[in-house]
Amino acid sequence: MCAPTVPPHSHPLGNNMEQNMPKPLLTVSEVAQWIRVKEATLRKWVCYKRIPYLKVGRHVCFEVGAVEQWLHRGETSTADEEIRPQ
Repeated sequence: MCAPTVPPHSHPLGNNMEQNMPKPLLTVSEVAQWIRVKEATLRKWVCYKRIPYLKVGRHVCFEVGAVEQWLHRGETSTADEEIRPQ
């Protein structure tokens, strides 16, 4: 018996493949260069929860969309999401 075939131009997770792709994360260095501040300043903002960030293990990362929204709002809210290894 043959395995079922997937029609061309179809993805097993659905047609919205781009929506299912993980969003790239930026490093402290990349965001500091992007918004033109020193890395130390950006790390202080993270410490005081002035900019949205994620923790992946011990690493601080930033989602592009979250930083863009933060820049447009001019607010100092954070994403309290952390991903810690078990």
